[in-house]
Amino acid sequence: MPERDGYLTLEEVRQELKATEEQVRALIALLGIQPHFFPDDGRRRFYKITDVDRMKEAIGRK
Repeated sequence: MPERDGYLTLEEVRQELKATEEQVRALIALLGIQPHFFPDDGRRRFYKITDVDRMKEAIGRK
């Protein structure tokens, strides 16, 4: 898995939040978080660390 400074994949976000993929997707939709795509890997979605922090705050885990 390519590593990107300051960005996490959906799987890494899921592990960080200790949540299911469905729960993470619901948080992303609820908070209106937009993924970032890198030109060299356009298929994979990445999420900013600051957005992951917003997700943690939303579920009361900081």
